Amino acid sequence: MAKLAFVLANGNGKVKSKCLQSPRKRVVCPQPGKLAVARQVDFGYHLAREIRALGGQRLSVPVEQLYDRKMEELTSPEASRLIDLLKELWAGTKSLDDVLTGAAA
Repeated sequence: MAKLAFVLANGNGKVKSKCLQSPRKRVVCPQPGKLAVARQVDFGYHLAREIRALGGQRLSVPVEQLYDRKMEELTSPEASRLIDLLKELWAGTKSLDDVLTGAAA
């Protein structure tokens, strides 16, 4: 699981970002954009609970494989893409196995 990249303010209004190394030895840097809002996170969990093969408690598995972060650490655009993916899984147009296999490749 990746550690959240964090940001340091140096007091003069300028921000200096820090990148951290994930356990998979990938460098994780802050993504441009704002973090996902609570409504996006909640909706992601809601959709996951509606998907029989996934469920809310297992949502962390595809999120970490796709984004190398926790759901609450996604940016707003990433959360939107994840919600679109969850909608496809719910509708049956994509399978969870295909998503997880594609993320591992």
